[in-house]
Amino acid sequence: MSGSALRKRTISLQILCQALPPGYDPTRQRFGMQDRSGNLVSGQPMPDGSLRFVCPVVVTEAGEGQPPDFSGAFVHGGRGARFLYLSLQRLEDAGWERRLKIPLSGISAEQIAARKGVSPGVLTARISGEGSGTVPLLDGGWRLQETG
Repeated sequence: MSGSALRKRTISLQILCQALPPGYDPTRQRFGMQDRSGNLVSGQPMPDGSLRFVCPVVVTEAGEGQPPDFSGAFVHGGRGARFLYLSLQRLEDAGWERRLKIPLSGISAEQIAARKGVSPGVLTARISGEGSGTVPLLDGGWRLQETG
């Protein structure tokens, strides 16, 4: 495959965390989306009690039949196994208590292509904050959601 077949563009991904991690105490801990430098970005509280996290990602579209690849400040993991982290960090020593891995592998080239027609649109995944490690995506996985 030649390099000219690759197309890159930036899109937004949204995570809706329906429940905070068990035992979360904001006087002792921080909870947020973790970038590759280890910084946490807080979520936006939503009316239903969930937290909303939004981040930009760069999508590399390799062509027909090839899955998209992702990169950017919030994308972790190797090609074919990319993910986002929601992390619970101790304020006392900045150590990690729990990290939730949200896999990006469920995002298809078709969903990326369909997003072009929705303006503005964001790919959204819902999770529960009650687990740790790789967490299941609720409501059938990644979905295109109109935001405007």
